[in-house]
Amino acid sequence: TIIGKEICLKEASVEANREELVVLLFRLKPALRGGSSLPSFANVWFDGHTATAYDGGFGIRLKCASDLECGVPGSALLGLLSTSVLASVVLEPNGKFLTVKLGRSSSKLAASSFENQVWPFPEKLPKKATQNTLKLGEEFIEALRKVLFVKASTPTRVEHHGVTIETDEDKLFLY
Repeated sequence: TIIGKEICLKEASVEANREELVVLLFRLKPALRGGSSLPSFANVWFDGHTATAYDGGFGIRLKCASDLECGVPGSALLGLLSTSVLASVVLEPNGKFLTVKLGRSSSKLAASSFENQVWPFPEKLPKKATQNTLKLGEEFIEALRKVLFVKASTPTRVEHHGVTIETDEDKLFLY
């Protein structure tokens, strides 16, 4: 961390659509780990083009055009934004903090530089020479509906956050 340098934003402040940011953070929530000995696992990482979360075993990356370039505690940011009904939020850097302004109220969250990010999301996923491609249509959507009816009350494993998909030649298995 560089002391005295703004580590979180390209510009002085940015105004964002609060509802869109809440939806984005909610989609990243399964990959956020609270109470970890590594604070990086509890952060949402913004790089100007994407938002990423990684809990040590499960990672999610979503497109997100913003001027943010840092990591901030994802659950805390989601909690702050969820308490408001305002249309927009202002995010301002303040040293090593990100100030979140909702109307007349403001809160500070710790901001981390990318040097503290434990896991860089791979730019390209490796492809096997024998990897098959399958077209996914209505039959896939129906199979997905059949396996998504169970949800773990206290998810503790990667499998609890989604559906496992395996392929065998031209067949697709979901569980």
